[in-house]
Amino acid sequence: MAFVLENPWVSPWVPTIVRETLGVGHAEITYERSSAPWTDVERMFTKPPYKATSRFTNSGEHKIFSATWENSAREVAADIIQIHGLHDYGTRWADTQWPKTLVDAGFRLTSPDLIGHGRSSGIHGGFSSIEEQVAVVKDILLYVVRDLPRSKSGKVFLLGGSLGGLILLSYSRTYGSVPELAPDGMVVLCPLVDVAPESRPGWPVEMVAKTLSWVTPFMPLAEANRGKNASDIKFEEIFLADPLTYHGRLRVGTGLAMLNGFEALQADLENVKTPFIVIHGDADRATSHEGSINLHERAQAADKTLRIVPGQEHDLSREPKSLEILGICVDWLKERL
Repeated sequence: MAFVLENPWVSPWVPTIVRETLGVGHAEITYERSSAPWTDVERMFTKPPYKATSRFTNSGEHKIFSATWENSAREVAADIIQIHGLHDYGTRWADTQWPKTLVDAGFRLTSPDLIGHGRSSGIHGGFSSIEEQVAVVKDILLYVVRDLPRSKSGKVFLLGGSLGGLILLSYSRTYGSVPELAPDGMVVLCPLVDVAPESRPGWPVEMVAKTLSWVTPFMPLAEANRGKNASDIKFEEIFLADPLTYHGRLRVGTGLAMLNGFEALQADLENVKTPFIVIHGDADRATSHEGSINLHERAQAADKTLRIVPGQEHDLSREPKSLEILGICVDWLKERL
């Protein structure tokens, strides 16, 4: 976690490069991101018949922002907790058809921003382990179960892609058999079970990163999957124009947290027992669809479905077949109500 100075007069005297690489000397725990105004697409869910609420939840030493959206003209059939991908934030998918379609189908959506992302606390783009992000999911799930009005079915589903997929699968390994914490199912898109060859740094970079992590865990180092998320370059341009997305190089500690996370998951896929559907594009240049095939083969979930979609790249909510994929997800969820 970034060290926060209590005295606001000190922060301006700490050079930006020090704050951004060492994570020290900042006077506000979300680095002012929490004050970012709602975007036009986010505000759409504040207007009838939609209803939007937001809050900050404590998770360890962090303050986690989350937004909950629903269609007030529909009975809530079940809850969905959506976990975003690397360098993104929860509510940015409002510029796609996905959240509107889901709430119009009767699902209530809760989208948190992970540690170091969006309006949540932590240096932008930085976190220390997959386990601390798994704890975020746990704390948000407890909020949904305990504090929100009960849905008609009482069921809670998880939905996430890429880094979010890795976090959900890791969550299932840890909490999938704990009564109050176990989700009723997971929709997993292009999960980080393995890295596509085009996106994994060479071993010299990984060795340098492991050395630097002891001194400067927040130092930006590798390019990660920049430019490899979608087949249409306009989505990269939109991403880079958004102040709440992280635009820098992959931070050392973040990269190692993901590496350690998916290696631990690969060694223990048999303990993924939560019902799930995993969908992956075979043209993905960020995460390998072979990892999803491996997940489907080894997971011991009694209810598991695999869909490999030809020609689709990483961000399945913005690819040409996104509405087809969305339809598959909605049907899968409704069948389990």
